[in-house]
Amino acid sequence: MKKFNLICLGFFSISSLIAATTQTIYLNFYEQVIIRQKDGESYSRQYSEGIGKDTIPQYPLGTFIYRSVFKFDLSDIDNHAIINSVTVYTNCSGSGYTFRLTKISSLSPGDSEIWNDIGAGTVLCSGLDYGTNVTNSDALKTAIQNALVSDELIVGALSEAETTIGSASDVYIQLEIEYTVPLLSLQAKNDLYGVNGGNIGVGVKDNF
Repeated sequence: MKKFNLICLGFFSISSLIAATTQTIYLNFYEQVIIRQKDGESYSRQYSEGIGKDTIPQYPLGTFIYRSVFKFDLSDIDNHAIINSVTVYTNCSGSGYTFRLTKISSLSPGDSEIWNDIGAGTVLCSGLDYGTNVTNSDALKTAIQNALVSDELIVGALSEAETTIGSASDVYIQLEIEYTVPLLSLQAKNDLYGVNGGNIGVGVKDNF
């Protein structure tokens, strides 16, 4: 005589809760765009420096001010997550000056527009010393929270001494983000043949 468990499926509804989880992720920028303003009138892409002002006595002779944009991929963070805190790690090779970070809504197509957007963006952090910094930013926490749905955060960087020759420096940024994915309620429903009602049955049938 054979026996086995037979599961009969009719209409059923299953509700369950998934516990909230808190996680920490470290994000490096995936792209840096450096805009160089020459002699206050022309703009171009650059692949060194990052912020500040300097002069070049040989070709391309002139006075240059640098600003940067950093793009971060947020796709690894659930769109429903609650951002608890953001720690910003920054590093510059120079010293003796400060810089700030700004929020950029989207990357404009033109170099001069990007330059202006960096300067006009909402301030996320200010007074950051050249050298190494570790700081918390509530403004950046809010910016990341609002950017989750788009999966991308764009941050601008500019020296607060960009009128001073000799303030040019490279700049690097890393973000440490602590976030919580909230408690979720899930419901599974099976309405067999469109019939309302029924349940899940588990039985044993002989000689099947």
